Amino acid sequence: DHEDHDGRGEHHEEGPMAFVVSGGRLSLVSAAAEEEAGPVWTRLAAPAAPGAREVRVALPPGGGLAWLPGEFVAVAPSGHWEEPEYEELNDEDEDDDGDEDDDEDDDDEDDDEDDDDREEEDDDEDDEGEGDRRLRRRLAAYRGRGEGRGGVEVRRIEEVRRPPGGGGEAVLVLDRPLARARRGGEGVFSAEVALLTRNIAVHGTEARGPGGRRVGGHLVLQHPRTTCPQRVEGVELFTMGQEATLGRYPLHVHMPVPRAGRRFADVTVRRNSIHDTFNRCVVLHAAHGVAVEENVALSTAGHCFMVEDGVEEDNAFVGNLGMDTRPTEVFFEGESDTFEPNTFWLSNPHNHLIDNAVAGAFDHGLRLEMGEEGCSVRGASRGLPGVRVEGYNEETGEHLEEGRPDVCRRPGGVVRGNVVHSSGGGLRIYPEWHPPETAVLSNNTFYNILKDAVQFEFVSNVVLEGATIAGAGVGVWLRGAQGVGVRASTVLADAPPADAELCALQPWRCAQCAGGGGPRPVAFFDEEDLGGDLAAAAVGVLFGENAARAGLENVTLAGFDGRRCVPEEEEEEGLTLLRAAVVLHGGGDEADAGLRLLSVSGLRLEGVPDDARVRLAAPDDDGDDGDDGGDDDGYGGGTPVGLRDLDGSLLARPGLAVFGPPGASAFAGCAVDTALGAAVCEHCVGLLRLHVGLPRDALRPAAVAG
Repeated sequence: DHEDHDGRGEHHEEGPMAFVVSGGRLSLVSAAAEEEAGPVWTRLAAPAAPGAREVRVALPPGGGLAWLPGEFVAVAPSGHWEEPEYEELNDEDEDDDGDEDDDEDDDDEDDDEDDDDREEEDDDEDDEGEGDRRLRRRLAAYRGRGEGRGGVEVRRIEEVRRPPGGGGEAVLVLDRPLARARRGGEGVFSAEVALLTRNIAVHGTEARGPGGRRVGGHLVLQHPRTTCPQRVEGVELFTMGQEATLGRYPLHVHMPVPRAGRRFADVTVRRNSIHDTFNRCVVLHAAHGVAVEENVALSTAGHCFMVEDGVEEDNAFVGNLGMDTRPTEVFFEGESDTFEPNTFWLSNPHNHLIDNAVAGAFDHGLRLEMGEEGCSVRGASRGLPGVRVEGYNEETGEHLEEGRPDVCRRPGGVVRGNVVHSSGGGLRIYPEWHPPETAVLSNNTFYNILKDAVQFEFVSNVVLEGATIAGAGVGVWLRGAQGVGVRASTVLADAPPADAELCALQPWRCAQCAGGGGPRPVAFFDEEDLGGDLAAAAVGVLFGENAARAGLENVTLAGFDGRRCVPEEEEEEGLTLLRAAVVLHGGGDEADAGLRLLSVSGLRLEGVPDDARVRLAAPDDDGDDGDDGGDDDGYGGGTPVGLRDLDGSLLARPGLAVFGPPGASAFAGCAVDTALGAAVCEHCVGLLRLHVGLPRDALRPAAVAG
């Protein structure tokens, strides 16, 4: 056990299996840290069929590949997300202390002890050396969870073939065939392949603590001086972290101490392999300017790459790969790791996410969550020198201008070139982000996402630009968002080919759509999200409740063919799922919100029939569910939705369409279009121009002027 005083009079016990460098210098660097070693992860250069033992992997131009026979690789999925079978937590699983009941865990612990005893006996009989025992632990970590890694498959390399003259790819011969098909040769739409083995390994031995918590090792850079370089590069960390325990992480940069006027920490976490861990991955706590680059994470519990308290800024997460980000097995009190684990989790937006990849995230691949503590920093960082905590009055909604930071109003960092696929969700920003200048999230890709690829909730002054979205339950979900824009992006209903194999294995997740085409994975949403009984099989843009002043410009929406998709087991329940380009939610709890406006310009619709261009999802007048999830005449209160088509690219004619209660047609000169279910005011294109309030340049000036 290690104990530490942090310089502010606080006393910490680091617990068992702690690798702590407190105030000193750490340099753990292996050969894998060198650029000459080639990439630590890449993508398939050609598709891989089920049963394949040879896979082709892409190499960077002029780059080599230092992967060797005997080393282990992880092959990511590329189809729809395969949710592993986790034990569901509920209130009955927790006792008065917030811990889960120990009976079953105690049995498991006894079984583990028996297994340990048998292993010790085997060790004595076989007279293994320490190196052999460590190798067996590593093999157990690689294979201990079998194929239950959210679709990720781990294999040992038997041979590496490099084409004559180098070339742009190599062939890996695997020890066992792949069980599932993989996409390859399609750029970012190809499955990732990552090297797990490193020459330097830091690991714990899995034990069970109170409440059945898994207890592994943890590595802490504690209070490093900002003038003292710290390097963790090319290291393998496994069976690390202590489950549902703050501060006990596989790799933890804890509160660097400024020296010589330097605010940024000289810390590099690069090209490491972090797998089979019990409590997050790389956690930055009150640290600024840390470089987290080209790391590989697999089968990790809770949030993976994260900044902890909201005070952290200017950290760069670049070129990392996270796979199979799963919930904690025991309840993590006060944290969202148990029910909403995200591969990247930022509590301050002024950090950078660049060229990262995520496959198999349980909740979302990328998550910005600033408003949890009333837009202030949280945890131990509240007591840091120079940090004055800004208050927030939940009743009045007022922010008290007593200090900084108000993390909800911090400028955005760079969010560019990230890829999230085969996951529960893509990118979510919630709650509360209102940057002082327009934040542009550029050139990110999301495909085969179970629910929402992009969700902006209670967000303003943010633009999604150059995004590619395919095969998501909802492409872009604007929920409570005010003044946001989507431009120069593509949203496809499907990411062909459809994952028929998944539908065969998990039929409850798939639906047969009218018009044939075979079953496809579908997403289910609460009725309060979409209104009535409607759940989304494939929706391009969902203009959600309380959203206002949003703009879509030069967005391609393809394949939203309007088919109704009915899961077989839900057919008797009357549940229908819709494939539509734009769905408008009629609900809203802000009585003074007035007309909620969505403006569109330059849309390109491909394979979208007229009746699937725009649909209204609205509850009945009496608040009960509608019969068909949106076709009813009832509106159920709330505020009307105005769809302003500046050039006729969505409504087939320029004008303002007002969706809402019957009185919505009271606008002078507006005619009710019964087929559309709205009052259409063709003379009102510029009527509400001053009320749009979109981010700067969210729509082209020429379009707005029209």
